[in-house]
Amino acid sequence: NTYNARCVYWDETPGGDTQWSTTGCNISYDDPGKRVLCSCNHLTNFALLMDVSQKEGNIKNTQPLSIISNIGCGISLVCLILTIIIHVFFKNLWKSLASKILVSLCSSLAITNFIFVAGMQAHAVKPIANCKTVAAMLHYFLLASFMWMTIEAINVLLSVVITFKTYQTSFMMRTSILAWGLPAIIVILTLSINSTNNYTRIAEVCWLSNTPFYVAFLTPVVIILTLNLGIFLYVIWRVVTMQKFSNVMHKTRKVRFWGAVGLCILLGFTWIIAFFSFGKAAEAFQYLFAIFNTLQGTFIFIFYCIYKKDTRDIIHQFIRDQKEKFDKKRENTYDKMKTEGGTAETEIQN
Repeated sequence: NTYNARCVYWDETPGGDTQWSTTGCNISYDDPGKRVLCSCNHLTNFALLMDVSQKEGNIKNTQPLSIISNIGCGISLVCLILTIIIHVFFKNLWKSLASKILVSLCSSLAITNFIFVAGMQAHAVKPIANCKTVAAMLHYFLLASFMWMTIEAINVLLSVVITFKTYQTSFMMRTSILAWGLPAIIVILTLSINSTNNYTRIAEVCWLSNTPFYVAFLTPVVIILTLNLGIFLYVIWRVVTMQKFSNVMHKTRKVRFWGAVGLCILLGFTWIIAFFSFGKAAEAFQYLFAIFNTLQGTFIFIFYCIYKKDTRDIIHQFIRDQKEKFDKKRENTYDKMKTEGGTAETEIQN
């Protein structure tokens, strides 16, 4: 077995604990279950650490899980793309700040799902560099998704606290720089500190290794989710204390608010499940993760495109307008054919 392999050397640094270390060593070729090729940039005692507890049943169970994950990500991707098209195509929707934030969030989630599906094939390719590239991209767009979730929460807060539109002028530009820029800084730092071992293959998944996962992903996510929770609790408190919920928050804002709350819970819960996807109950949590990951895109499409009345009315109006145009064009074509037919008949008689 060569599952969950790690290339290491025996570190005998003076004054420190002697232990296996991955510093300077990386996997340059990996065919899981068959062959591993290690390369190190120094000379010392080398070894290959493997997961000797990997069982045949666990290997077989990865196939249905992979199928479910790919189908789920595919469904989520389609729903996210449809949401983007609807909010960009209709000018009445696109002109609002909320739609621009939603499209940015959907874009980052859609790219995340695409990388996850495409990366499942890329990580099987033998060069480990491909796996590291997939892991870094997945890391970036996941953090960007959480950042845009926070931007949506802040926008909901401002729409309740600040009833006029003055804050919208530079809000989108500044938040775009923050939402796309901060994850880039985190990923660049992760790569620059230790590009060899921070991104690797773990349990057949291209992702962050243990310490970088806690520092560069879990910590920012916990901070973001805590901030979102604080914002939502503050909005609820402000509305309740004013005792004018119907006046303070327009129905559309209510929908956006509860949509943002639901999406935050769903997005946060999904990746909390992912955190428990390694261990004794890993298989059960991996199936749950695949299911809830599918629900993200589906939830956004249903809530923001089907349930939301403003969006639904615009779509219905567009369908009615297109039907009227089609009926009118068909009537004109019929009248033209009838007129031409009558003219031809007159010429024959003459």
